[in-house]
Amino acid sequence: MAVLEAKNLTHVFPDGTTAIMDINLQVNDGEFVIIAGANGSGKTIFIRHLNGLLVPTKGKVLIDGEPISKNIAEARKRIGLIFQDSDSQIVGQTVAEDVAFGPENLK
Repeated sequence: MAVLEAKNLTHVFPDGTTAIMDINLQVNDGEFVIIAGANGSGKTIFIRHLNGLLVPTKGKVLIDGEPISKNIAEARKRIGLIFQDSDSQIVGQTVAEDVAFGPENLK
């Protein structure tokens, strides 16, 4: 069974622009996956669906066979997102503060 799966994932903006269409991806335990493409190809839009930052227009995202919408907090614990702009990622004054931020918020 796939650890993470996107099925027919589509995102259409309110203005009618289709950002991504019918993406299917299956990631199995132990796999390492890179999402690469040109600027504007939809990488960020796609990734934001994987941890529930965006809701698909069509399709679904599953973690261990369950829709992420079933428990979005748990999905976000399992699917991390690192921003391209490192200044947007840093929340602490030291590396230790940054590394501790997530676990502290999960108590």
